[in-house]
Amino acid sequence: MSSECSGCELIVRCRDCRFCDIVPDGSTAFCRQLYDKPDWGLPEPYTGSEPAEMLEVGLDDFCAWGEKRQQ
Repeated sequence: MSSECSGCELIVRCRDCRFCDIVPDGSTAFCRQLYDKPDWGLPEPYTGSEPAEMLEVGLDDFCAWGEKRQQ
């Protein structure tokens, strides 16, 4: 089974993404586009105004939003 990602060369890695906040020691990062929604009754649609934690991402992960590399 191949682990090749079709089109990954066009999608930016988290370490290079403008929405990625890398922690000072460079060990991990947090994505400003991905949030862990609290599990207490959120109104629909989710507006993002409720308290939420940014999700941790791996520096070598590919953008979950499909952020394209600028060339």
